[in-house]
Amino acid sequence: MKKLLAMILAAMIVTTALTGCNMGGENSSSGSSSSSSQSSSSQSSSEELSTELKEGTTLEDVVNKVNEEFGENGAVMMPGILEEAMLKDQYGIDPADVEEFYGEYAMSMTNSDHLIAIKAKEGKIDAITEGLEKRKADLEAQYETYPVNGSYDRAKAAKVYVRGNYAFLICVGVLPDDPDADPNFEEQVQKAQDVIDSMFA
Repeated sequence: MKKLLAMILAAMIVTTALTGCNMGGENSSSGSSSSSSQSSSSQSSSEELSTELKEGTTLEDVVNKVNEEFGENGAVMMPGILEEAMLKDQYGIDPADVEEFYGEYAMSMTNSDHLIAIKAKEGKIDAITEGLEKRKADLEAQYETYPVNGSYDRAKAAKVYVRGNYAFLICVGVLPDDPDADPNFEEQVQKAQDVIDSMFA
């Protein structure tokens, strides 16, 4: 009888110990998950991008900075300056939706370079983005049958980049000195975007 009681007591102690271990493991796992979630959340918020340009910076400053980073000839070949009338005619953008804009485009018919920066009025960023996407599609269509100087590939690699109420059409890319080398227009578009990002607070 004593042996039986001893065995029952031993079994109860082992069961209790195992249950405690499992609960501790669950608590530990839960704590770890919660900590991981908090860490991920704080990392995400610390990586949120500013949506305002640095104080005193204009969109013309942004475009000029990109040109500067692309060297002596800039990012846009034989640049013309974007005018308000062109927003409606070529982009389908209502100037009333625009707070500020500045842009350069290649005046040469054999080049698709465009570097356009627009700040939308509150609630109008989607309309501005749509207009820039339209212009990108038009450039692709225009140069698909006339792909000289890498213009079609440049238009395909172009990007509409949105940050807050700002939208940019980045269609740039300098041809390499070696005529047999393939230009990496995607890399050059990213380079321009990086410069744009550096102009935000």
